[in-house]
Order: sequence, then C-alpha cells, then structure tokens
Amino acid sequence: MIALRRSDIDLNTRIVRAREQLIELDGGGMVLAPTGSQAGKRTVSTPSAIVPALVGRRRP
Repeated sequence: MIALRRSDIDLNTRIVRAREQLIELDGGGMVLAPTGSQAGKRTVSTPSAIVPALVGRRRP
C-alpha cells in the first residue's frame, strides 16, 4: 500500500490499481519502481465499507 498514488485509487468505481513497488536500495534509501513482472500488477475491487476510510485519508 505504500507505493499507491492517489491516481491509483478510484473511489467512484472502488478500484485500486497497484502498478509500482517500493524498493529498498543497497546503500539505503528507497525508490519507486515498476513491478518486477506483469503478474505483480494488480487491479483490486475494494469493499464499499472501506471507501469512507480512504476518503478520510485523502489530503487536500
């Protein structure tokens, strides 16, 4: 969930798309990168009960 961006979450259709991953670098630090394979990309339906929590977490 850390690598999700606001644009990955569609609250109207309750769809979340995971297209990137957060990778820890050998020398420290972290970087966003594409998933390692097509299988790592996900489109997930979100239960309607979770939508209010996601709305509450949005930043202006």
